[in-house]
Amino acid sequence: MGLIEEPELFRCGFEFAGVTDIELMYSITWSDASDEAKKYGYPTLIGDPEKDAAQIAETSPLKNAQRLKQPLLMAHGVDDVRVPIKHGRKFHDAVTDTNKNVEWIVYSDEGHGFHQDEHRIDYWKHVEAFLHRCLGSSPGQLSDNRPDTAPPGANSASPTQ
Repeated sequence: MGLIEEPELFRCGFEFAGVTDIELMYSITWSDASDEAKKYGYPTLIGDPEKDAAQIAETSPLKNAQRLKQPLLMAHGVDDVRVPIKHGRKFHDAVTDTNKNVEWIVYSDEGHGFHQDEHRIDYWKHVEAFLHRCLGSSPGQLSDNRPDTAPPGANSASPTQ
């Protein structure tokens, strides 16, 4: 929601298996979320779907997708049962109605997180290239906006005696 709520702070964003439809978290039947989590945990942590419906709608990434204007890299595993790929597909469809600078990667044989090294490596290579395109610094180099001095307590590059 940072890209949507405070667009001046972020030039781009990337995500993997993001919860984008809060209402779907309560109603989806093929998630690994227990009935207890939906009945007790979610209302406490997220909001009650009936009592807090206005707040849930106001803070729903899906319902605010048209406000996202920055480049976005999205990725999801086909076999994700924690945050089913339906979240990603619905958000991708909604955001690309008004933002054509959205990249979408789908990993077969992956769930909620990476279990295959080749997918993990591929995703982070995509992130690196995406950030390079959006932020302009070469992969592996620091931005020119950084201070020239190391933070307090950081080790110096030169040996001490």
